[in-house]
Parts: sequence; structure tokens; C-alpha cells
Amino acid sequence: MAANLRFQIEGEQNRLAILNHLKGKELSAHDMAFSLGMSKQKVENYLRSLLRSGHIVNFKTVKNRFFYKRTNKPFYTMAMKDAQIDEFYDESVDEVPIPVNPHARVIRLLSKPLDPPPKSKRRSGGYGTMQSGMGLFDGI
Repeated sequence: MAANLRFQIEGEQNRLAILNHLKGKELSAHDMAFSLGMSKQKVENYLRSLLRSGHIVNFKTVKNRFFYKRTNKPFYTMAMKDAQIDEFYDESVDEVPIPVNPHARVIRLLSKPLDPPPKSKRRSGGYGTMQSGMGLFDGI
């Protein structure tokens, strides 16, 4: 199930803050949590998602602490993607086609009525269900 939009936006802002904080630096999760004012678990969760997407890499390990470094992969936020989509649709504005004859109208031919809907394939009666056997004598 998709997360709430508010949490998606908050997570995106936190990931962007982590990426901006890592510009030109090599930091551990503990250092980032302290400088950004977030809990260590929250920072590690965002670091895992950034590692999976390829935006950061494990640079080195010192005394059981991972140090992370940012890659050159661009990080697009939802607002940036929306702006790109808006630019695309602003360039290619589709005009409503002008009808050949604006006074023409479509009239259904009543001399050719539509075919009746197909019959239901479901059987009615006592076949396949638990009903009384008296329904078999209705046609007599």
C-alpha cells in the first residue's frame, strides 16, 4: 500500500537534505544524524533507500562505521518531475479539431434497430443448487 502523500513529501525532503549535506564530504550515519537533527534510525532508513537507488555509495569502513559518499547521479524530486511534464505539455498544445460542417448532426436510423443483448449463459432452476424437487413439476 502506498504511503501517505505527506510522508512521501517529508521523506523526499529528508533525502534531499542528506544528499545536499554529503556534497563534497564523507560522513557516517551518526555524524549526519547529529548535524541534521534527525534520529539515527531515520537517517539510516533514508541512506538505505539512497544506496539502493545509486545516489550514494559506501566509501569506507572505520571501526564498524560506514562512511558514505555521494555519486554523480541526479536526484529528481516530485516537483521537478511535475515541472518537466508541464514543460512538455506546454510545448505540444493540441488544438481541438474544427469539424468539417459545424451544423451537421448524427441521427440514429430507427429503421435498423440494435440487436437484442445476448441471452444469459447462466442456467436458472434447480440445476447445481440445493432447492426442493418440486420445481421440476412446474411445467406439468
